[in-house]
Amino acid sequence: MAQIDQGQLYKYTNVVKGWQYRWFILRPESGILEYYLATQAEEAKFQRPRGYIHLAGAVVSPSEEDSNTFTVNSANGEVYKLRGINAKERQEWVDRFRAVAEHHAQVPNHVKSMKFTLLFWKPL
Repeated sequence: MAQIDQGQLYKYTNVVKGWQYRWFILRPESGILEYYLATQAEEAKFQRPRGYIHLAGAVVSPSEEDSNTFTVNSANGEVYKLRGINAKERQEWVDRFRAVAEHHAQVPNHVKSMKFTLLFWKPL
């Protein structure tokens, strides 16, 4: 999961009411997807993220409106409407986002295997 994915996607924005190119960075270890106003990695290095979304518990769905569009619905209700250059690219992003979302939604194995004992404390 350590590989950081990054690249250009269109993001639907309500500010301009349309599709804008944005630079996205997926950080698998933290489960965070960031986006920048930049359109290239070099530009993004010198900017703060314009926004970010936690993928834990997110639902990532290909859109039926065309073969390039998909949505990311976060657990807190925030929605990103995104578009790849083509259907293949869309599917690659969808698969990666889903894998990260699933990874962060799972309870770690060491917690699943723990046995909890309820202790009662009585003052002397």
